[in-house]
Amino acid sequence: MVFMKGKLLFDKIMRPSVVFATGVLLILIILAFFLYLHISAVHRTGEINGKIAEVDNLIVKSLGEFPAHDSSLAVLKRSVEQLYNFPGMDVILSLYSDSLAFSPEIPLASKGDIISLYNSISALKDKIGEHSVAREETFRVLYVLILVVVIAMFLLLGINQFENFRLIQLEQERNETNSKLYDQLEKERSLLAFELHDDIAQKMAVIKRYFNGRNSIDEHTNLMEHYASDVIRRVRYLSRMLKAPDNPDISFKDYLETLFSDYNVLSDYRLNRKMVGLGALRLTPIAALHIYRIIQEVLTNSRIHSEATEIDLLIVYSHPTLTIKYKDNGKGFDPYMIYKKGIGLDSIKYRLDLLKGKYKLSSAEGEGTDISIDIPVELCEIS
Repeated sequence: MVFMKGKLLFDKIMRPSVVFATGVLLILIILAFFLYLHISAVHRTGEINGKIAEVDNLIVKSLGEFPAHDSSLAVLKRSVEQLYNFPGMDVILSLYSDSLAFSPEIPLASKGDIISLYNSISALKDKIGEHSVAREETFRVLYVLILVVVIAMFLLLGINQFENFRLIQLEQERNETNSKLYDQLEKERSLLAFELHDDIAQKMAVIKRYFNGRNSIDEHTNLMEHYASDVIRRVRYLSRMLKAPDNPDISFKDYLETLFSDYNVLSDYRLNRKMVGLGALRLTPIAALHIYRIIQEVLTNSRIHSEATEIDLLIVYSHPTLTIKYKDNGKGFDPYMIYKKGIGLDSIKYRLDLLKGKYKLSSAEGEGTDISIDIPVELCEIS
């Protein structure tokens, strides 16, 4: 049970829409992180360039005033030390340590020292410019990759949605085809019902009247009259079983009552039935037909296979679900073999699929059979 719940949760989590939304969220987080790094790097480079410009101005001033004003050299030296220790400079100096000779320990005792410092600062500016270009190119590639991933995700989602649409379309076409086949089957059943009732039953009635009208009655006459009565009864029963419940003047509940009465007469078991809330039930003709045939199939299977002496049947409508509960005291069976062979269940399963219903079957040899059916009636109600 825990495994099944875990699997259902996993399947729910792994739905394409959930995976897509999670992927988009992760990409947005990654994109925000890269944007933060990019903006921070640009801001830090701007601050470093500002500090370099400040050092440049001090160098020019010191060269113009040299050798006087030792205070200018002190300010220049202090500014160079601040530049060297500026946040982010350690990264640049480590990246270009082989081509940069910039150090805060450069002596400023002569004009040559100051010019050497100027050359080091110029080389530093060039390397920072190269670093900025390389950084911009790197971020540009990252943004293109993120864009490609997003486009790929939308394409995959579109392909998945198209495949789902095709599957739904194929399922609808299959259901329409099956529905047409069942409609044709119902028409043929109705035609057969009329033929049984209007032709065979009427002829048997004539034969019965013939035997009833004879003056001399013997044992053979009584037997033939009995057989004729039995055939008439069974033909009329078959006629009602085959004919679809299509009379708008008769409620669905009344059709079921007629069905149950026929089974009580012709079956060896006792049928205990109870119907609750069916007066408020409103069904389309096709939904009513499918539900009627499901109940009919359950009772027919029981009459043929179960060898039950008593059946409990509960039919409850409580919006938005119609629930059918069946229980018998028959010989039972191995559900695995029934599912494997599909005996008596294919029609029920097909009709429940059309109605978006579900069923649960429980049985064991010698322990009878329990069947529970739930049909979401809101899917087939009419206003």
